[in-house]
Amino acid sequence: MIIKRVQRKAKEWLGYKLWRISVVRRLLALAVPYCPLCRALFNRSFIDLTKKTGWGVHPQSMYLITHIVRQHRPQLIVDCGTGLGHSLAAELCGILANGSGRIISLEHDAQYAPIAQAKFRGWNAASIVVVPLKANNAYDFEPDSPIDLLVVDGPPMALTDGRLNTIRHFMPFLSEKGAILLDDLDREIEQQVVQTVVAEFGLQVEVIPEGHHMAILKKRQQ
Repeated sequence: MIIKRVQRKAKEWLGYKLWRISVVRRLLALAVPYCPLCRALFNRSFIDLTKKTGWGVHPQSMYLITHIVRQHRPQLIVDCGTGLGHSLAAELCGILANGSGRIISLEHDAQYAPIAQAKFRGWNAASIVVVPLKANNAYDFEPDSPIDLLVVDGPPMALTDGRLNTIRHFMPFLSEKGAILLDDLDREIEQQVVQTVVAEFGLQVEVIPEGHHMAILKKRQQ
């Protein structure tokens, strides 16, 4: 009985690892045909991307982020919550494949910022900025041009009102065709955030039920 249980657990673990690696390879397949530089970016981070971490973006979500950047072609992405740099890597892959655009990634925790800064050193299209949180837990930052894609994967869940107030803070800076990408929609608190911002700003929402689930929020076109 014990042997069978161990065998079952081993198969589950191996299956998960192989699935996770296959998703990262899908990321490479999506970007590399358009931009050879993406191969170097993801090869450099490959081991990190296949590890399960408490603060990393789900690999399937990374694939979708790259796809969204490729489709939307934003000139300015503001990435909220750098963490280990997983979402930033996916965004940068799309930007490089598009051939234009830049990313400003915001991190309030000085512990994580140097890790990501070292990983992305030399990639001029992406800058990682350490910014404090305001009293309402939104990022204390104002961009120098309209935001075409706002990616919200921070602050951490423990700061329960942080992501809602972050969206509220950046809404005036969103371009006319700008979009908001909110990760972790499989959690109740993020679902409440979506309901609130849709009610407050009249946004239209598309739910992507893959990875940790994501919501794409856009202004309604007149």
